[in-house]
Amino acid sequence: MSDLGTALDVKGRVERHPYGTVAAAVGIGYVLGGGLFTPLTASIVRLGVRIGMRLAVLPLLKQEMAELMETIEDEDGKSKGQGSKTTAKRTRGEEP
Repeated sequence: MSDLGTALDVKGRVERHPYGTVAAAVGIGYVLGGGLFTPLTASIVRLGVRIGMRLAVLPLLKQEMAELMETIEDEDGKSKGQGSKTTAKRTRGEEP
């Protein structure tokens, strides 16, 4: 038993990371106490997935929207430039 205690260094871990140790103990107790397949766990997982998806998807959507806006601006600039040349040629009586 002392070999296992030495290998895990429980006292040292508690001294170095007291809050992490308490969080791990609460999590292990929750799972061992049968809380894994409860409605509370389902709600927590659903919330975590929803937040994770937002954090993962929003930057991608932001990047896609920026690229789309650049494309629209480029096309708009090209069409405005061509339209003014065509209008100028028509005004002078030339073929477009």
